[in-house]
Amino acid sequence: ELSGVFLFPIAAQALAAVLYLIGLRPDPLRLAQEIGAKRPSGAPVGAADRSGVRTGIVAVALSHAMMVAVMSMTPVHLVDHGATLTIVGLTISLHVAGMYALSPLWGWLSDRVGRVPVIATGQAVLLASLAMTSFGAESSGWVVAGLILLGLGWSASTVAGSALIAESADPLHRTRVQGRADLAMSAAGALGGGLAGPVLFVIGYAG
Repeated sequence: ELSGVFLFPIAAQALAAVLYLIGLRPDPLRLAQEIGAKRPSGAPVGAADRSGVRTGIVAVALSHAMMVAVMSMTPVHLVDHGATLTIVGLTISLHVAGMYALSPLWGWLSDRVGRVPVIATGQAVLLASLAMTSFGAESSGWVVAGLILLGLGWSASTVAGSALIAESADPLHRTRVQGRADLAMSAAGALGGGLAGPVLFVIGYAG
C-alpha cells in the first residue's frame, strides 16, 4: 500500500526532463564552450582554482554522505521505536523542506560573504544535527529537530560548494569537472547509505 506514491516522482521527473529538452535554450554546454573559446589558447587553470574545485567537491561529497546516512536510517529507527507512518512522513517532509526551502538564502549569503564561510556554516549545522540525533535518539522531538538541521546543513554546504566548483573550474572543462563532482557526491551518498544499515544494526541509531 506504500508503492503508489512513487507515481508522483515518476511523473514529476518525466515532466522535468521534457522541460529541460524543450526550454533549456541556449544549451549551457555550448555556452561554456563559447566562453572558453574566447580565452587565450592554452591558458592554464590557476592553483587557486584547483584548490576551489577540491574544496567544493569534498564539501558536497562529505555533506551528502552524512545526510544520506542519517536520513536513510531515521525512518527505520522511528518505526522500531513505535512511531506511526504519519510521524515518519512528517519527519522526512520537514527534513526535505530544510534541504531546499532556504537554498535561495544560502545562495545569497554565498554571494555576500563568500563560498567557504557558508560551507563552514553548513558543516557546523551538520555537526549540530548529529549531536541532536545522537544524544536525543530516544526522543522523536529531538530526532525531528536534528533532521531539520541535517537538511539545512546539507543545503548550505551543497549550494556554496556547488557554486565554488562552478566558478573555480575552467570554462572549457567545467562540464567534466561538474560531472566528476556529481559522481563523487553520488558515490559518497551511496557509501554513506550502504554503511548506515550495518552501523545501525551493530551500534544503534546514536552510532
